[in-house]
Amino acid sequence: MATAAFSALVFTLFFVTKYADAEITSQLSEGSTGSQVTELQVFLAKDSAVYPEGIVSGYFGSLTRAAVIRFQAKYGIAQVGEVGPVTSAKINALNGGVVSPVGDVYAPILSQVGATFDNSTNASATFSWVTDQPSTSKVYYSTNYPFLIYSAQSMTNANLVTSHSITVPGFQRGVQYYYMLESADNVGNYSVTLETPFKAQ
Repeated sequence: MATAAFSALVFTLFFVTKYADAEITSQLSEGSTGSQVTELQVFLAKDSAVYPEGIVSGYFGSLTRAAVIRFQAKYGIAQVGEVGPVTSAKINALNGGVVSPVGDVYAPILSQVGATFDNSTNASATFSWVTDQPSTSKVYYSTNYPFLIYSAQSMTNANLVTSHSITVPGFQRGVQYYYMLESADNVGNYSVTLETPFKAQ
C-alpha cells in the first residue's frame, strides 16, 4: 500500500472543548477573538436556523453578530447583537448537557492526531487520533474556507473507543481541503479541533 502524508499538517493543535457544564464567561461583541468566540460559534452552529453559515473561525464578525441577534430573538432577549450576562446565561443553560450521576464534566482530550493519504485506493484519506476516555469519532471535511460546519461533509463512528480511525474515500489530488475532528463521551462532553488544511498529493 502506497501512502503519503498530507502536504499540510498542523504541528500544534488547538481544541474547542464542550463540557457538560461549559460556560461562556466573557462579554463578546463584534471584533472579539479567541476560544470563547469559537465556543460560541460551535454552539450557535448547532441550530442552522440561528446560524445558517455555521462558520467556526474564532472571530466575532458580522455573521456571528447576526446569529446572536437571531438567538436573542428566539429566546426573547434584547436583540443587541452582543453576548452579555443575560445572553451568556441562556447559552450556558442550554449548553448544560447531561451530567452523569458521578458528575462527569470532563470532555475527551484528543492527541496523536494524524492524517494519511492512500493513492492506491481511490484517493482515500485516513484520519486517526486517540482520546483519554472512550468516545465517538467524527471527521468533518470541506473545500470551503472559512470552514462551514453545516455544509461540510462528515463521517461518523458512534462506537465509544479510545483509538480512533476513519477512512474517507474520494479526495481529489492537488485540491485544498480542510478538516475538523470531533469526539464525544457517553454523556455528551465533546472536543473538536479547529479547521486544519490539507492537500492530497
